[in-house]
Amino acid sequence: MLSFLKSCRRSIQRKWDRLHTCNLAIRTIVFSDDLLVRSLDGNSRSLILVFSGSSVKKKVNLKKVARGAYTAEFAVIASHGHKNHVLFINDLAASYFSQDGMRDRALSVIKDYASENSITDICAIGSSMGGFGAILFSKDLPIRVVAAFAPALSLESDITDHPDWDEYRLRFGPDLCPTLQPIMEESKTSYYLIFGDQNRDDKKHIALIPNAPNVSAYIVNGRGHGVARWLKEEGALSGIVEGMFDDNTEQVAHLISLINASSHW
Repeated sequence: MLSFLKSCRRSIQRKWDRLHTCNLAIRTIVFSDDLLVRSLDGNSRSLILVFSGSSVKKKVNLKKVARGAYTAEFAVIASHGHKNHVLFINDLAASYFSQDGMRDRALSVIKDYASENSITDICAIGSSMGGFGAILFSKDLPIRVVAAFAPALSLESDITDHPDWDEYRLRFGPDLCPTLQPIMEESKTSYYLIFGDQNRDDKKHIALIPNAPNVSAYIVNGRGHGVARWLKEEGALSGIVEGMFDDNTEQVAHLISLINASSHW
């Protein structure tokens, strides 16, 4: 009975999020073979950058992109009731933002948008490849906080020399950043990393987390690579992201500890 109720709640949550996302006035700024950038205007001087990457197993529906119906990850949470401006940066090539000139093109769009909207505060969020992108772009942008869920921290051969990575390796471009540790260690950005403990690659990335004062890492017990999706379905994601963007390590740690200790989850 409990699992049935959980299933119903997750279904309702997904439908609710899709409804709210469809009602957001998201417009396309850039749409090319490898890069999609869309915007959602807010009412403050805060900008949230939402990074995402396409799956090699699921082709991008270009017709949906063209008519503005392509899913915008983290849209409702990032917008926070239209308080924040939001830019959605999607690597359509699934290349870990490594295609020739892709980062420079995306950076140009971000900087122009920030200037046009008098942005004074920037945060970034992403899951998996998107988490990689959020950390990567903090090298060249004054990002105050990065919220990354199950991000790849290295694309070195000891990680990617595996059949699961075959199709992704073929998509790596000339601007590939092989490791993110130096970026985090040398940055003033606050990094919040959340992983599950059940995925083979995630365990390798957890071992690579820098021991630096600006890096906070959390493990959600019994969860896999889709930890952000699971937290969202359980109704826990918004509070965690709010704590991250407030740079409140105590709030984030408290919420994660409640999740790990509660039989409800």
